[in-house]
Amino acid sequence: MPANHKVSVAWQIVFTFIPILDLWAFYRIRKLQKYVLWVILPMIALSVAIASYYFYVITKELIDGALRYDNSTLDSNNGTQVAVSRVVPAQGSFREVSDSSNIVFIGAGIGFQGLSIYLIISWSRQHNRTFDTSA
Repeated sequence: MPANHKVSVAWQIVFTFIPILDLWAFYRIRKLQKYVLWVILPMIALSVAIASYYFYVITKELIDGALRYDNSTLDSNNGTQVAVSRVVPAQGSFREVSDSSNIVFIGAGIGFQGLSIYLIISWSRQHNRTFDTSA
């Protein structure tokens, strides 16, 4: 049930760090729809985009030759040289994408958390002002 009184801005900020309670904090000040449209949906869209790109790179490496053959000559026990083919992973573009996507995920998470804090502060103050003017 939405709050019919002033809310504590400090507690509202704390609630933004706890899953599910962040939704409740915005619901209390009657801004849940805006929060979902401005923060939750863009966060989901960005996560899907990054995960899709990550999946694309993985499948592309598997299909296009993430594995290469290393043809080298080795000495056998009797002193002759034998050609040996072995499968060796390619030079790590998967790891580079993995590292960069992790950085993007972390950066986006910090950005969306900052946006949530900004919105909860401004909207909670706006909610509290409505009770100041009516008294």
